[in-house]
Amino acid sequence: MRYLANDFPMLYFAFRVIFSSDEITFGSLAILQEAAMNVQSTIFMLSYESKFLARSIESAKNVYARFDIQNLMKDGDVPYPKNDTSEKTGMTLEFRNVFFKYPGTTKPVLEDISFKIEPGQMVVIVGVNGSGKSSAIKLFNRLYDPTDGEILVDGLPLTSYKLKDVRRAMAILRQDHTSYPLSLRLNVALGSPDNENPSDEELSRALKAGGADAFVEKLPKKLDTVLDPVKLSSLRFHGETEEELKKMVDEKEKTTDVSGGESQRLAAARTFMRLGGGGIRFLAADEPTSALDPEGEFELFSRLKEQRGGKTVVFITHRFGHLTKYADTILVLKDGRLVESGNHSELIARDGEYKRLHDIQAQAFVSTNTSESSTASDSPPS
Repeated sequence: MRYLANDFPMLYFAFRVIFSSDEITFGSLAILQEAAMNVQSTIFMLSYESKFLARSIESAKNVYARFDIQNLMKDGDVPYPKNDTSEKTGMTLEFRNVFFKYPGTTKPVLEDISFKIEPGQMVVIVGVNGSGKSSAIKLFNRLYDPTDGEILVDGLPLTSYKLKDVRRAMAILRQDHTSYPLSLRLNVALGSPDNENPSDEELSRALKAGGADAFVEKLPKKLDTVLDPVKLSSLRFHGETEEELKKMVDEKEKTTDVSGGESQRLAAARTFMRLGGGGIRFLAADEPTSALDPEGEFELFSRLKEQRGGKTVVFITHRFGHLTKYADTILVLKDGRLVESGNHSELIARDGEYKRLHDIQAQAFVSTNTSESSTASDSPPS
């Protein structure tokens, strides 16, 4: 159609020359050519806009279609907690012969896992990458259900409880946390959704506990900073106010770069906001310090331990240090299986997988100290 509109003036001109050469001029041809180009442009724009409109309508339909998706995860009917005991009472969590593989896959990531965490205990799960640590934590609040086996909370199957009640009683700090295109104030406040209007004092305490207060104070807009705003670049402006509007949009679209460690501190602040909201009985942290330096890691874990109260706490880490040394129980995963459990001293004495991983990390420091000692002994006396 587009090419026919482009060639139409020449066809028409040739036809008129053959049958009525006196009535046609080159000026008429120019006018026809211009009209044809306009028609071609219009046809092209209509074609493009119709495709764009069709895609937009399909996208809108997909948004509303999500409301019709049935949740395959069956909800329970038992409220949690079962009684009005103090929130300082921790949660009992037990895995019984749990197997798990992700939907659409055939290889299990967890195989025959069994352990029991008592109320108020601090448990650390360790293992190399791919051992199943992060997969286990996704089962705690039913992001997934086990393929086989059973998970119990306070003596009852996890699936028997109302899902929203169990999740409301948990605070989970994940490695793959999300920053929303909102102000830092709202990003942190989302940690406590029941608190619709947190005070600046509450937000300040959460930021300080997460170690994010120092860098937030350096930002020009502080808590009103939007790290990754929604893009508005598809808007078009015309007229005298174009420059002003463009400047305003550029300001709204301006991103604020933060380091990986700063991003983790913000996620930690959101978790502390949740802890301060009350009702939390279980805290889990999945590699929350992978981008922090050793000092930042120590400070964060220290604050988490300080605010744990009587809550049950589970840390997932691949670093050995103060957490593993003082944990009530350490669970050692390897290739999706629980190969050892016990405290630091017991596991070191067993000379198994835990000691092997421990010695690999400790070897770097031993080698460095040995090298420094050798260098000092070989140096000539002054």
